Amino acid sequence: PHGEIHVQKRDRDTLEDLSGVTFQLTAKEDIYSLDGRNTLLYKKDEAVSMDISENGYYVTNELGEIHISGLPLGKYELKEVQELEGYVKNNKVYDIDLSYDHTDKIIYSKELDILNKKTATEISKVDATNEKELEGAKLSLRDEEGNVVEEWTSTKDVHIIRGLVSGKKYILHEDLAPLGYATASDVTFTVNEDGSVTKVKMKDEITKVDISKVDATTGKEIEGAKLTLKDKETGEVVESWTSGKEPHRIEGLTVSKTYVLHEDLAPAGYNVASDVEFTISDTGEVQKVVMKDEAKPVVVKTGDDSNISFYVAMGMFALGLIVCFYAKRKYGEKNDK
Repeated sequence: PHGEIHVQKRDRDTLEDLSGVTFQLTAKEDIYSLDGRNTLLYKKDEAVSMDISENGYYVTNELGEIHISGLPLGKYELKEVQELEGYVKNNKVYDIDLSYDHTDKIIYSKELDILNKKTATEISKVDATNEKELEGAKLSLRDEEGNVVEEWTSTKDVHIIRGLVSGKKYILHEDLAPLGYATASDVTFTVNEDGSVTKVKMKDEITKVDISKVDATTGKEIEGAKLTLKDKETGEVVESWTSGKEPHRIEGLTVSKTYVLHEDLAPAGYNVASDVEFTISDTGEVQKVVMKDEAKPVVVKTGDDSNISFYVAMGMFALGLIVCFYAKRKYGEKNDK
């Protein structure tokens, strides 16, 4: 009598046959011949090679199968020693008992249907503040050599990639951030080797601009200015507000776009400032924009206006009396003649 082992290797999710997976067969105990001579054939833990196998290694064929026949009866161990790239390593050791049971059976067989799962990597593109998934980011995944593995656009759901190589490093790159957000730095990660899901998170900072309306001389914030921010290209009003004691913050302006800050009405005592143009930089840091107002010149008074008017009036009255006096005097002299 002799033993046979049949292995079928498949993908756990698709049931696709997996070729090229390497297993090793070893003796779990000392195995002796049953021909009456009791010859030691294999020592415990010794590799068992049949046919063209060397050092007990067997590789699944194009149908995902391994056939081992002609084995002496006894107990064996079979383990996977080289998985396919992208699959989780299978560390299970399979005990195979082909021991003689004192029957007239000629063939002792063992069949194994072994399923392997691909690695799973969850990639999240989130808002740095609330950590909610962000839509519209164009992302790409590259290996260490710079080869593009996959490209996609983020949605409200986590993006799952299956089949990345365990223990290998990958680089997550943001090719284009969603509108109103700064481009995130690359994220480098290594795929888990223990079969657990690899979780990767890339955070995007929303753009932030602090707009200050200040006194041109003192540099202090001025209250009461009515301001408007417009998109330079379209002329569309982004926001209108009245300045206060603190800078006015606007979030979510588009990177690389130019905006125009316009003063609709200056505070009392100030001249209206010229428009200020600025372009949003690709950064999550707070960007600062300053509009300066010049104070109107102060008119210095040299006296009381009411007194000046009084003296002018009195002078005019006196001049009138003088004119009347001379006119009357000339009229009298004419009559005497």
